[in-house]
Amino acid sequence: MNRFLEKYINDLMMLSGVSTCIDPYFHFERDIFNNNFSALLRENYKKLKIILTSLNGYDSVENSSIFFFDKKKYSFSEELKISKTPIEDFSVESPIVKKMLKTKSVVIDNGVVLSPIFLKGVVFAFLYFRSNRNDIKGLSKTFSYLLTSELESMVEKIDLSKFVSFSNLISGFFNETLKYWENKDLFKYVSKKLYKVFRSDRITIFSYDFRGNKTIIEHVLGSKPLYKRGMKIDGFNNIQIVSIDSKESVFFDLSLNETVYSKNINDPLDIKSVILIPLISRDRVSGGIFLEYTSSPYIPFKMELLNNIGEVVGQFMDRNIMYKNMKDMATTDFLTNLLLKREFIKLLSNEVERSNRMGNNLSLLMIDVDKFKLINDNYTHLAGDHVLRTVAVIIKKSIRKIDIAGRYAGDEFCVVLYNTDIKQAVFTAERIRKNVEDMPIFYKGVKLNVTLSIGVSSLEKDDSDYNDLILRADLAMYEGRKGGKRNIVNALLNC
Repeated sequence: MNRFLEKYINDLMMLSGVSTCIDPYFHFERDIFNNNFSALLRENYKKLKIILTSLNGYDSVENSSIFFFDKKKYSFSEELKISKTPIEDFSVESPIVKKMLKTKSVVIDNGVVLSPIFLKGVVFAFLYFRSNRNDIKGLSKTFSYLLTSELESMVEKIDLSKFVSFSNLISGFFNETLKYWENKDLFKYVSKKLYKVFRSDRITIFSYDFRGNKTIIEHVLGSKPLYKRGMKIDGFNNIQIVSIDSKESVFFDLSLNETVYSKNINDPLDIKSVILIPLISRDRVSGGIFLEYTSSPYIPFKMELLNNIGEVVGQFMDRNIMYKNMKDMATTDFLTNLLLKREFIKLLSNEVERSNRMGNNLSLLMIDVDKFKLINDNYTHLAGDHVLRTVAVIIKKSIRKIDIAGRYAGDEFCVVLYNTDIKQAVFTAERIRKNVEDMPIFYKGVKLNVTLSIGVSSLEKDDSDYNDLILRADLAMYEGRKGGKRNIVNALLNC
């Protein structure tokens, strides 16, 4: 195929949404290249047939037909005709077609007339008929103009309806997401919504750690995911770099330019095209959304809309992080990273009510660091802080994920043990005590001997609320301290 035809085919591919450009100009729904144009013709068959019938009504004019480009065959095929006699396809390399494409004007050859029909400046169809009239060029130009105007009007209607439909989807997405910005599953929700809108084979939302030079996977949705949520990937690929530098959405057809996107050899999907939407907040790129396709996608919008999506989702992500940080500050002790007393009591109260209603076991541990004041007095409060942090870490590692640990007071901790009776609770308390004693705790080279006294209580039928549970555990803990430290006291046996 010569250079002219290659350029022509590339122009047609541009109409169908395939481009080597970073920012292709996506005009409209390319139904003519998505096997839907026949349906469009049927809807407007009467108008087009009237035009062809009018042309066929002239003397010495016959076999009026419209041929459209078929990208699979690289030829023009008959789609709409007046006569019943079928006409063979015209290859793009046939002399008469090449001449029409080069001159973009009417071509006459032995009574066969081809008159180009344009769409966005590209010949995507032509009017065919047979005639020996002297005024055939003027006649064919007139009817080509009528057909071009009619077909462009049809495509503009598609463009408008698709754009309105897409805009409604995006508007709905923004309004719905606004309700979920504080949700811990924000990325999961956003992924599902965007997956429906963009129909990609896989969608990945990620954030950037510029200090560590890493990409952090926030959520993946679609067939055969390559990465898992929470994974950290070293460095950034070429598409990410382009997006970070420009703060713009980018599109690449990998079949035309594979160097921009290093495919993972372990990827089970054969990715053919990629869209990256940067997530922007406070005028900086904080992450992105990868849309990956196993084909070259039709995109019914301009890149500005993608940028708008990135800005909105970026703001949601920023708000989500700020909300999480504020919530952590309001509910979590900054020194030990355990729940504050107020939040702990709130959860304990809810669990007491639920356990009473369901008839489940519930136990509470009250934990005191023995001789903690001496540590502060002898080694400074910084040493005391170090001890509290270390003990908190050991407590968290010694209990189940479903259990709750909190800082109750200065050197006192508390733990709620779900669905646990008094015997199991004592066993857990002993594990915590032993783990703390077995862990050597040093401060500035000095080994600190840290031990615990723990009071244990379990929910009883007569308990009116959480205060009864706390009171028994607290009294048991103080009994342990009076008994010589390093004790675990069962409130049930201590009554």
